[in-house]
Amino acid sequence: MSVYTVPLMFGALVLALLFLRARRAGVLAPGGPRRTLKKRFSTGKLLIGAAIAWLLIGFQLQHLNHEISGDPAEPPSAWEQIVNFVSRLF
Repeated sequence: MSVYTVPLMFGALVLALLFLRARRAGVLAPGGPRRTLKKRFSTGKLLIGAAIAWLLIGFQLQHLNHEISGDPAEPPSAWEQIVNFVSRLF
């Protein structure tokens, strides 16, 4: 079982529960309340920030695991370099 299996299953469960709750509240109905463009952008920024944080924490834990186990250090991948660069901006 991979390290990422449990967080992915938990994330899918949370998204499913949020979807069901929104559908019950009538937010997703065709005649329901419309979201403004500003709210959509803020939601998008929040999701992008959460994804960057998840990648950053995942990569840091992966490197920590390699350091603790005594494995030789690997050069950072392209994704790791991108995430580290973006994390320095914030």
